[in-house]
Amino acid sequence: MNGIFRMDGPLYRIGNALYYLMITNLLWVVFSIPIFTVGSSTTALFYVMGKVVRDEDVSVFKDFWKSFKTNFKQGTIVWLVMLLFIFIINTNIRSMPLLGDMAKYIMPLQYAILIEIFILSVYIFPLISRYEMKTKDLIRTSFFLGNRHIFTTLLCLAMFTITLYPIVVIIATISPAIIELFIPYPLIAIFAKFNPEVLNKTMALFVILGVSLYALFSYYLVFRIFKKYMPQEKELEEKKKRELQEDYRDNFRHTGSTDDIDDTEDIHEIDYNGDISDIDDTDDTDE
Repeated sequence: MNGIFRMDGPLYRIGNALYYLMITNLLWVVFSIPIFTVGSSTTALFYVMGKVVRDEDVSVFKDFWKSFKTNFKQGTIVWLVMLLFIFIINTNIRSMPLLGDMAKYIMPLQYAILIEIFILSVYIFPLISRYEMKTKDLIRTSFFLGNRHIFTTLLCLAMFTITLYPIVVIIATISPAIIELFIPYPLIAIFAKFNPEVLNKTMALFVILGVSLYALFSYYLVFRIFKKYMPQEKELEEKKKRELQEDYRDNFRHTGSTDDIDDTEDIHEIDYNGDISDIDDTDDTDE
């Protein structure tokens, strides 16, 4: 029973996790206000949540700002390119009635491209937050992982849809024209079927920890995939286990106790050349 209230006990860890979620959610909202910074703030959000998932030491403000600055250029470019493609595809879809019979042939292609953009969004920002890769390699790797592990992707997209709902409502209140330009009609149709009570609950959740909760949930899932493909992750994990075992043995030898051992490490971004031809593809299934 006493273990529950220890500094490394479950109650303390849960409290820490809620603190990280609320603070990073607030930081994401503030840093995303200029709109064009959404990509870099989302990358910073995933950077902090990644450290939480890997059970590393977290300094929320320091880590968020560090990632925001470091990945500002790449995160912003990726975000603006994605936004541009969504705008083009959404405009094409809304213009389909003008094409007459040709629309039934072109419409499926437009939806396919739109779906792939959303699939890419699940993986690309966690990748930016963790690995140093060229933008073209980020896009290629995100498409590969997103389609290869479709079950994980669908889970993340379902959570993303719930998270997106209050954001769309807020934007619609400020400027309905933005919804027309950037939000695909199928999503609007889905949101229109939501119960008003759902809006009240999701709005409150969004303000407190909505986006960060999605980031934590999705990073936990996609990081399991990263570990399968990125040899650096496997090496770091094994190294951490060996160091922990040595620390426990040394501490027990000198004090007879294994308390107060720091079992975290500060793992920064990892260089990765993005060559998926080197990826171990022995397991095709989601775990």
